[in-house]
Order: sequence, then C-alpha cells, then structure tokens
Amino acid sequence: MLLKIIIINIILIDNKISVVKNMTKPLSDIIEETTKSTSLTDFAAKNGLIESQKLLGTSGKIAIEHRGEIYQLRQTRTGKLILTK
Repeated sequence: MLLKIIIINIILIDNKISVVKNMTKPLSDIIEETTKSTSLTDFAAKNGLIESQKLLGTSGKIAIEHRGEIYQLRQTRTGKLILTK
C-alpha cells in the first residue's frame, strides 16, 4: 500500500513538473507538439469538425444567422473560404 502511494506521488510530481516546463515554452512549440500528438479524428471528435464541402453543398455557399445578423460563408474559385456580413 505504501509503495502504491509513493508511485502515485511520483506520477503527480512528474505531471506538475511537465506543466511548469510547458509554462516556459513558447506557445508555438506547445501548439506544434499538440498538433503532432492529436490526430484529425481526435480533433474532430472534440471540436465538432465539419467538412466544408458537406456544409456548403453544391452551391459553394451558405447563409449563417449569428446573433440576429446574417453572414455568408462561400468558397472562392481558388478554394478558399470567405465569411462576409
């Protein structure tokens, strides 16, 4: 039982050290590490990823109501997305 408590404490200390190390890293490094370790499927599951083609349909554009305002999201000829009010 004592060994179990010691192991748990070591894990907790290691996790705290990792957090402190991350606080001193540049944000770009943390984002890069997170991106590499997170698959697209994981990101989609956590953030509600929707493929633009499914959202825009064959017309390539969609109207979005947000807080009483209407916005248009459309795909350009070069494949980029533009959101306009």
